[in-house]
Amino acid sequence: MFSNGVDVEDEIPYRYCMGWNRIKEPFGEPVLRHSGLVETGMSCIYVLPERNLGVAVLINSQDYLVAQGMMDSIDWSVTLMLLGMQPDEIGGWQFPLYHFLYDLLYLIIIAIAVLPFALLKLHIKLLRSKR
Repeated sequence: MFSNGVDVEDEIPYRYCMGWNRIKEPFGEPVLRHSGLVETGMSCIYVLPERNLGVAVLINSQDYLVAQGMMDSIDWSVTLMLLGMQPDEIGGWQFPLYHFLYDLLYLIIIAIAVLPFALLKLHIKLLRSKR
C-alpha cells in the first residue's frame, strides 16, 4: 500500500500509493500522508515510520471552498511543529479575505444572471416601438 507508487508531478516530490503520498521534503525523512474530504469535515494523517510517530488532524468544517485550501497548511504545520521545525504561517486575514473574494464572485454571477430579467421590460418596449 505504501510502495511502488507513481510520481504525482516532476516538480512535486510526492509519490501516490493507493491513497497515500510518500513525502520526504521538508521533513528530511520518509513520511506517509493520506487525506480525506467530505462536505462537513476534513482529515489528514501523517505517519513517520523512522520516528514511530503518527499525526492525525481532523477539522469539522462546513466550508468546502476556503477551508480546504487552508487545511493543507494547518495539518502540514502541526506535523512540522511536532518535529521542532518552523510551521507555515497562515495570515490572520486569509480566511475572511478568501470569503470576501468568493462572495464578490457570487454577487457578480448573480447580477449577470438577473440582469436579463431586469432589462426584459425595456427590451419588450423597444420591440413594440419598432413596430
